[in-house]
Amino acid sequence: MQKRRRIAAVLFAAVFLLFALAVFAFADVQAAHVCAGERCHVCAVLETCEGALDALPAAAACAAALCALYGAVRLFSCKEWVSHFSLVSRKVKLSE
Repeated sequence: MQKRRRIAAVLFAAVFLLFALAVFAFADVQAAHVCAGERCHVCAVLETCEGALDALPAAAACAAALCALYGAVRLFSCKEWVSHFSLVSRKVKLSE
């Protein structure tokens, strides 16, 4: 289960990075295009790409906040505190 989550996280990070790099590459290649006028499709796509790039820091901050919240819930849940501090789980040998 842990390995599957780790693989999913790596795949998600790779897709996110690929998306960001593709947006940067497209904006770089099409920045000096010949504009067709008021209804230029390339300009519309470039505006969309700029909007996506502007949203990346907010998305990263949101993801960090959700990870922190998840960690806090996992840290302070009663079930974990009880299971981590039992004698059997710590394998404490009681001597007389």
